[in-house]
Amino acid sequence: MSAIVKVWQFIHAIRFSLLFTAMFAVLVISNDQAQDLLWIMVDQKDLFGKDGTLLFFLCALFLCWNAFQWACYALCWRRTANGSLAPWLRRLEDWGTLVLGVVPLEALAIGFRHASDRIQDPTTSAGDEVLRKWAWYSEGFGVLAFLFFFFIRDFLPRIVRNWQARHEAAMAANHEGGRFYLLRRDLLSYLVSDWWARRGTVVVANHEVGPLGRGTAIPPGQMPIGIRLQILLYLVSAVVVVVALVWSPVEIARSVGSLNLLLLWMGGMIGVTTLLGYASDRLGVPVVGAIVLLAVIFSLGGWNDNHGLRTVEKASCPNGQCEGRPGDLELAVAEWLRVRSEQWATHAPQGERPPFPVFIASAEGGGIRAAFWTSYVLARLQDQFPTLSRHLLAISGVSGGSLGAGVFTATVAAAPEKSAVDGKERFFTEAHGKYFDAQFLAPILGGFLFPDMLQRFLPVPLASLDRARAFELGLEYPAPGVWPTGERHPMNHAMTDLYTGSAERWPPLLLLNATRVETGEWSVVAPFRLPQDLFPDAVDLSCLADQIPLSTGIHLSARFPLVSPAGLVDPDDFCQGRTGLSKTRQRYVDGGYYDNSGVLASSRLATLVRRVAKEQNIPIRIVFLHFSNNPKQKEFAKPMLALRPASPGQRGQNDQVCHYWTDPQSAASGEDPVPDYPYFIGDTLSPLRVMLNVQEASGDTHLREFVQEVKEDCNLFLRFRLPRSIKDLPLGWSLAAISKQEMQAAIDGCPGIAPAQADKQQGDRGHGNPGNTPHETTCESVEWVRWLLSKDIQLPSTQFPVSKQLE
Repeated sequence: MSAIVKVWQFIHAIRFSLLFTAMFAVLVISNDQAQDLLWIMVDQKDLFGKDGTLLFFLCALFLCWNAFQWACYALCWRRTANGSLAPWLRRLEDWGTLVLGVVPLEALAIGFRHASDRIQDPTTSAGDEVLRKWAWYSEGFGVLAFLFFFFIRDFLPRIVRNWQARHEAAMAANHEGGRFYLLRRDLLSYLVSDWWARRGTVVVANHEVGPLGRGTAIPPGQMPIGIRLQILLYLVSAVVVVVALVWSPVEIARSVGSLNLLLLWMGGMIGVTTLLGYASDRLGVPVVGAIVLLAVIFSLGGWNDNHGLRTVEKASCPNGQCEGRPGDLELAVAEWLRVRSEQWATHAPQGERPPFPVFIASAEGGGIRAAFWTSYVLARLQDQFPTLSRHLLAISGVSGGSLGAGVFTATVAAAPEKSAVDGKERFFTEAHGKYFDAQFLAPILGGFLFPDMLQRFLPVPLASLDRARAFELGLEYPAPGVWPTGERHPMNHAMTDLYTGSAERWPPLLLLNATRVETGEWSVVAPFRLPQDLFPDAVDLSCLADQIPLSTGIHLSARFPLVSPAGLVDPDDFCQGRTGLSKTRQRYVDGGYYDNSGVLASSRLATLVRRVAKEQNIPIRIVFLHFSNNPKQKEFAKPMLALRPASPGQRGQNDQVCHYWTDPQSAASGEDPVPDYPYFIGDTLSPLRVMLNVQEASGDTHLREFVQEVKEDCNLFLRFRLPRSIKDLPLGWSLAAISKQEMQAAIDGCPGIAPAQADKQQGDRGHGNPGNTPHETTCESVEWVRWLLSKDIQLPSTQFPVSKQLE
């Protein structure tokens, strides 16, 4: 039993080094987002060049050094005589600290090998070779670190063991009948006053030496000057890092990199928490627990909630009103439909006015995966069919789908008129590529780990420490040259600024879906007021559209805790005197908690379009575009095709074409089996698992109900989805080139959609997966878009059966 106690005391002493090292190892080996960060290393062309690879290994060594060093310090500043340790325990301490110091690099080696195993196409070996090379580099640095730590143990006694020996001699000299005098010198005094002076010896009290509690750690005044200087350096460095990330949250975070930020934070936290643990052992009070308790109290009281929405300095349409601009969604749709249908009619054959195709898109949630897929498909379609933006009325986005919709909308708004209307080869695709070359995870990760974490321990809110601010600034400044130069920068302007002037130049309307925390209600941020008869169950947040930047509106729809904080809306600051908000403070999070499909807003908008078209006597053909980004999503029904001829027995432009999904009961089998989760800490993880699974299942339910409505109304429902051959795409805010190329191939591989230039670029990179074939549903949807925009009476070639002609 005594051996168990001694082992536990050893673990307790090095607990913080052990905790953060284990956390990093589990994260880098098993987490999809961390694996994707390792995939990013494939794009580094020079191991020790300007691409930052050397910085990566320096940060990894920083974590290793801190894991080893602070474990040694924690063992040496306790009140345990060297001679009192059993030989086996001494060996455990010596070798345990050595192994702890190399665990991060060995975990990276395993992570690189796992990332290599996830490259599915055996014919493209470049990425696999680079990842395996990085695994060998990590193991090599791990061996070097182990040897370095082993040898410096002969020199380390000058700092710690000789210091401990001197301390043991002082203990023996002061020992009196089982008691001894303690030397008291608090941590702050020696840091800010006479830390350079010789140690003082002030007798303040005498106490028993217990296994834990007051008196079990040496006084700070007896620490060597080197240790004191290092502690001071840690505190100064922490302040400098926080100030730097507040001053420049985007540029500095991206320069350092997401994985490097994590390595630096892990290493720094080992030092900080070990010092706090020392204070706990020295003072006999749970300092760490007290600090955490204060943070909980500040949070429960709402005193330090610094996650209020960012505002624009000046909107083009204050209060949502400006000359010639409709304030209501119904009036905006009427104006849009009148202008666009007149353009369509002028190009129609003599004496014939075919139905005007009205496209309404919905983009599912799914983090960066949804953002990239939605934006890329829309960009490719726009480049391939330049008239698409004339017919795309609106995009209903959820979470990452909102970002993808926002990027495409901003590109349409900022594009030169010729590119937006008449087309320019790959203009939109190139703008998309430049935008998503930026790191979106680094700013929010840097804000979360440093400034916003400091905010949790402060009793007053500081908006400059909000990690949401860093993320939104990253959305506004992705990379130079994304949009044409000029004063107009869509992402940092109010949403209403996109919809000024003639409706002929409006980009697609954005309907950004969120969820209200207090009530669980569906909420929508839109540039125009929502009609209450069609959106009675939605919280209308359109009054925010002229006060917050587009980036903030997008983020309000994509705030997935804990990555992003809940957005705080204070009615004293927003929407004074306007409808939509109650008088209490409200918080909003990711729209996927209510509906992850985005089809709710699409369905209500379609009803509004039909009503307006009927009033204006405009023949329309509603076409729903749906972007599904989950490769594992169930194919819940078979696609079917039906026709309702305008004239019996004849085919023509006015035929009503129905493209829908059958009832779920008639769907083909072959769905993925229900996942069999291991019951690992099941009582803890079951609530989280059920929350996430219910969120996905409710989105599927809304989608099925929506498809049934499409079938009954005989509309077109076109679905763009990722093939099942794509696996393990992350949901965070970082995406490696290999993941991007896999998704690009999911539409570029469709017949006639990919220019030779794009195919050549993909092949030259060498670490994509050309073996992925697009889903047949995606390619069929592309053909339908081509047919609808060309006004060709020949239906696209399709394997879907013409089930019947609807009379």
